[in-house]
Order: sequence, then C-alpha cells, then structure tokens
Amino acid sequence: MSYFQKLLWLLLGFNVNKYILNVYLFVGWLMIYARVFQSGNSQAVRLPKEFRFDTDRVEIFRRGDEVVLRHRRGDAQVIFDALTSLPADFMAQGRDDDQPQERPAF
Repeated sequence: MSYFQKLLWLLLGFNVNKYILNVYLFVGWLMIYARVFQSGNSQAVRLPKEFRFDTDRVEIFRRGDEVVLRHRRGDAQVIFDALTSLPADFMAQGRDDDQPQERPAF
C-alpha cells in the first residue's frame, strides 16, 4: 500500500483504488518540476532521471500552452528505403479496387 493510500485509509477509513487515488485525488501532488537554465544563447531544461530519453535528438512542438518533447519519429529516408526494398513485380497486376463513383459536377 502506497503512502497516499495509507494516509487515506487513516483519514477516510477505507481503502481507495490506486487508479482513483492517482488520477482524481492527488494529481496536483504528483507534479514533478524541472530546472530551466540558459545554455549559451539557448534555453535548456534539465530533465529528471525518470524522464530522460535514450537518444540524442527529440521532436519538440507546442500544443496549446504546453511544450511537448517526444522521441523523434523516423525520417522520410526510412520510408524511401522500405519502398526501394520492394520486389520489382510488386503490384504488377495493379490494385483490385472498384472503379470511382460517377458524381455530378459542382
């Protein structure tokens, strides 16, 4: 039983589901902060150990008022390599698709 579950057990007198405990009751208490500092002409963030990446490059973008870091997705070169590795007769007979629908013009 976690510290917070024990605390709730003592305060409320019943066992609280771990999911409810983490998501609904103590979400503000579980916030982890990182240090922002200046590195040359750039601003940098020192990530805590549990948030570190196992790569030297990450994607960064804004989502509303958040700045999101995530593992870098594969480059387009990966896609081109996959396409060039296909056999020469790949889809030689074409695709087995239906004909496009006849629709009136706008």
